[in-house]
Amino acid sequence: MLERSKACNSMANSTRTASHPVDGGVLRGARSEMTSESAGKSSSKAIFVRFTPEAFLVQEFGGVSRCFAELVRALDDAGEIKVGVHAIVHGNAHLRELPSRLVQGRYLPIKGDLRKVAIHLPRLAFELQARLDLPELVHDTGHQFCARKSRRFPVLMTVHDMIQEADPKFAQAMARSLAQKRAAIARATMIVVPSQGTRDELIRIERVDPSRIAVIHHGARLPRPDAAHPLGGMPYFLHVGARKRYKDFATAARAFAALQRSGFDGRLVTVTRGGFDAEERALLVELGLRNGSVVTLAADDAKLSTLYAHARALVVPSRAEGFGIPIIEAMSLGCPVACMRVIGCAEVAGDAALLADAGDDHALAKNLAHFIDETAIRLQCVDRGHARARQLSWPNAASAYAQLARSVLGVSS
Repeated sequence: MLERSKACNSMANSTRTASHPVDGGVLRGARSEMTSESAGKSSSKAIFVRFTPEAFLVQEFGGVSRCFAELVRALDDAGEIKVGVHAIVHGNAHLRELPSRLVQGRYLPIKGDLRKVAIHLPRLAFELQARLDLPELVHDTGHQFCARKSRRFPVLMTVHDMIQEADPKFAQAMARSLAQKRAAIARATMIVVPSQGTRDELIRIERVDPSRIAVIHHGARLPRPDAAHPLGGMPYFLHVGARKRYKDFATAARAFAALQRSGFDGRLVTVTRGGFDAEERALLVELGLRNGSVVTLAADDAKLSTLYAHARALVVPSRAEGFGIPIIEAMSLGCPVACMRVIGCAEVAGDAALLADAGDDHALAKNLAHFIDETAIRLQCVDRGHARARQLSWPNAASAYAQLARSVLGVSS
């Protein structure tokens, strides 16, 4: 096993060459990896990037799969490189919304145990096609392709965060999947990360050569919100996403309880799948929150867009994020943000949000209080948020990604 690892590392090292700086520092150290075939390619030849199906097989919607689908859409819109997803069958809502010419496969929602079996078919089909029809560039969306296969062509992978690795308790519990991720990191030609914070953690924890990492920020794209207030005019703060572990919803609940005690007569709305569990209900009772003042909702993109647009603010209590998509989504729709001064969140928010230290519910409550009325601070955060959302956009991400792909293949723009 040790000899195999040495051989893989030797092969990976032999294919790496000098780094390529990229405009604006968005891509840091994009590395060129050329074969004798790709070195002679004409700059007029279109590059084709094939995305593996894993991210779209394990998620029905949201999260990682949403990011990849938006990147594929933006790359196709830009027209600089050709892209496609090879999925055979999938149950992902975001992949279903892409133009059919970009997806080799069909939507087939599969539930329960059958889903666990069915997800292996597209993986095997992708690997077979890769053997028969050698692609120019593959983007591994789930670490499995890159971890298992010896590389006969350049492979990009995305590391969305290093949160599990940074926490010893969860690193031990998820040892198998993290070992697979580590193997993929070692074999990938280039690693794409969504934030400078994730880049720094990847270097610190895995000792990755910085020149093998490209920082490409995510963007936001949601439908136009409905003008009608979703809660009939009642003011509310919004929380979006999971609530457990490092997401630290308890800090948001404590901050909201402080606002309620000071006279705020509104709601805290949390958007995610599933209601509150027994532990969460006990916390709400312990905090003395009025019945119905903290509610959980499921929302599609249209409803989520409207919830952002009418909220007093988005509250993001996370102790760490790889990027924090809700932050930039909220800013793009004129919703100010209160988040924590932690990896991912502070970087994405820039100067457009009010920040508090992780776990500090008192400071978070003070920040949220600034957003109850149309204060100068709230209006300033809205204006700065719009500007930040224009900086971190999917078109900008697509441009940076196309530049990275050309660099890896040694193709001029």
